[in-house]
Amino acid sequence: MSHILRKLRYNKIFFAMLILCAIMLPSIIYKTSESDRIAITVMLAIDKTENNEVELSIMYLTPQSSNDVNKSYTIATTTAETVENAISEIQLLIGKEVGLSHTQAIIFSTKIAEDNPLKYFDVFTRTNRLTTNALIILSESPKDLLTTHLEQSTKQSVSLITILEYNRKNSFVQNMNLEQFYSEYFDESGISLVPIINVEDNSDSSGQEDQSGGGGSKNSAENNEKSANSASGNEEQSSSSQSKEGTESAQGAADKEINNTGDIAVFEKGKLRRIIKKDDVSILNLLSGETEKSFIKIENVTNKFIKNADLYIGVRKKIITTNCDFVNGYPVYTVNLSIACQLNEIIADEYTLNSISVVDSQIGEITKSAIKDKIQEDYSKLINIAKEENIDIFTINKNFHRLWTKEWADYLLQLDTDDNFMQKVLFLINVDVIDNG
Repeated sequence: MSHILRKLRYNKIFFAMLILCAIMLPSIIYKTSESDRIAITVMLAIDKTENNEVELSIMYLTPQSSNDVNKSYTIATTTAETVENAISEIQLLIGKEVGLSHTQAIIFSTKIAEDNPLKYFDVFTRTNRLTTNALIILSESPKDLLTTHLEQSTKQSVSLITILEYNRKNSFVQNMNLEQFYSEYFDESGISLVPIINVEDNSDSSGQEDQSGGGGSKNSAENNEKSANSASGNEEQSSSSQSKEGTESAQGAADKEINNTGDIAVFEKGKLRRIIKKDDVSILNLLSGETEKSFIKIENVTNKFIKNADLYIGVRKKIITTNCDFVNGYPVYTVNLSIACQLNEIIADEYTLNSISVVDSQIGEITKSAIKDKIQEDYSKLINIAKEENIDIFTINKNFHRLWTKEWADYLLQLDTDDNFMQKVLFLINVDVIDNG
């Protein structure tokens, strides 16, 4: 050991490293942690006020000595002329730089959707401060949804993340992130489908859900005003107001719950075109190769086992193919659907021993025919919506342009305007209900 020490005594590199460590060690020990300097933001909520100002709310990490990670989040809100100005105001409010690199979701309001969401997303893509994998969600009241998410996540009940994961597997509307939204904006069809998640007020005094989906309450309006005033004040007053607002918001969120209705918003070139309700979305779920579960409701079924009963049919397996073709100069879009079903539930006014013991194999050809008719009916209804609104839900423009470039160009030339191409497309669906095996 002494031999090694004698060698190090004359080693210049060793002494240089020793001096460097002595210089750097104090700065490393007393270095401020990243969470003390940066508000690590996990969700954003963007809305418009009556004065056309931007209301921005962020949910950010606030490290605490607690075993419950969900309790270590805080929501800050302010209003400003632009999103960039709102971020600056929030930074003054909380005394930290807003860090967006860990943002999981952006919640925006119908007011934003009816304007142009890209106007409000532009700052995120231009400055590269926010990951393009951030999911986007439409809500009547983004701030209320954010506060309710925080409250219910704390209780380990329902959260936006679990709902979005369920939608990804079982809904036609796959999770839409910021990159996909921009990509589909510049696509031939320009169609984007965004999930809608609102807030429902369950307080006894309300009696009914607020018109803004649980938002717009008196407390919420007062809190928004306090946040805006706090952001323009000094740091001490801002911090105090932020704490008070967080308490009031948490109390209000306790009477609300997240309401995932299954509705979807259809955007074309970034503009909101239509909201499709859950009942009309069910056929899209069935025709999507991405969804794992689909259900069909057959009403007023009568056979030797049941009478005037509603049957709830689950789809066990499905095979879907589509075909684009031209017939006599007109485009024909055909869907071929093969499904294997199982009987999940019977709802009837009266039950018999036969109806209680009925199984899939006893449903018979009558029910198979009813399933086909129901799918045909729902498909026709959806096509009528698409044609009335000129919404290219099935990306007809993109598919025909890719497969029949010349023929599709000639077809568009026959029309008064390219926007009416849906009107003369023939939509067909062939349904085969196979035996459940």
